[in-house]
Amino acid sequence: MMLRYASDISRYLSERGYISNTETSLYTYALTNLIYHAMTFIPIIIVCLLTHEMLQSICLLIPFLAIRKYSGGLHFASARRCILFSWFVILATIRLVTLIDNSAILATVSLVACIYTCFKSPVISPARITNEQDRVFYRLRARQLCIVNYLLYLSFSILGIHPIAVCLATSQILVSLSQCIK
Repeated sequence: MMLRYASDISRYLSERGYISNTETSLYTYALTNLIYHAMTFIPIIIVCLLTHEMLQSICLLIPFLAIRKYSGGLHFASARRCILFSWFVILATIRLVTLIDNSAILATVSLVACIYTCFKSPVISPARITNEQDRVFYRLRARQLCIVNYLLYLSFSILGIHPIAVCLATSQILVSLSQCIK
């Protein structure tokens, strides 16, 4: 369904001369991803706005999405299942973040999750590019993002900004869990 909408939009842009015929497949791919992400994250943002949890959602989603893009992890056979599961997990995590204390246990679990993600990444899936050069690039980028995220977590912890620190640690744990589940 999303592919059909993206294809129709790309064809329309091509017919009107906004893009060339050779770019149609590239635009279809980009629009499919845009529609998919919009269907996933706009409802989450709306719920977080209504529940006054915008800071938690931003601090959780940005590192989660950045690391997850390069680390790989759980994939569903259909976009519908993926969207519904993402809604449930992300909204539940955002709610739980307010209940988690920033402690040595969280720091340790987040560090273990960071190390696990660094060694496990990238998780190979049918949707992911599988040549060796790309795997090396994805592994390096995932490791860099994990380390930066953990250092940010430590920084916010030291500065006493615990709500942001907890969100950063939780995002790392969530990425790691998505790699464990098959």
